[in-house]
Amino acid sequence: IHLIAKVSKTKPYLNEGILVEYVLYVSPKVEISNYNIIDSPKFADFWSQEINIKSLNFINSTYNGEPYRKVVLQKSVLYPQKTGKLKIEPLAISLGVGVPSNRRDIFGRRLYETIDKTVAASMRTIDVQPLPEKDKPANFTGAVGSFDFSVTASRTSLDATESLQAKVTVS
Repeated sequence: IHLIAKVSKTKPYLNEGILVEYVLYVSPKVEISNYNIIDSPKFADFWSQEINIKSLNFINSTYNGEPYRKVVLQKSVLYPQKTGKLKIEPLAISLGVGVPSNRRDIFGRRLYETIDKTVAASMRTIDVQPLPEKDKPANFTGAVGSFDFSVTASRTSLDATESLQAKVTVS
């Protein structure tokens, strides 16, 4: 059993989105009965958005040249908020693993024993690059594109203790 953190890009630019997938590889010789997340990554120094996985489907794959079944347990899109070497924390899970025993049933089929196993992905480090300085406009502030702001208020004049509702729309 292997839990791997796959990172789509290890040298992104500041605020460039990268995909992190936590993939569980399971040998065909063992069976998984359930899993619980023990320690979920916090993603410090990143803005993160988790991608919901509707169902966990094992597919046949290879790992280090050997046949395995794999399933993606968690996906997140990360946007680094500062430059330099940033760490991506590991995911740790607890599994119920069915392993073959030396016992057999009355039909001669091998019986499985369920044991608890804890597996964690390794810590990953990415090297976040600053935005390129070449051809950078003098008035560049970090935002890319054209933005229109629209502000509407419920009132235009207030006394000292009154409040208003404001709606800000960015497009």
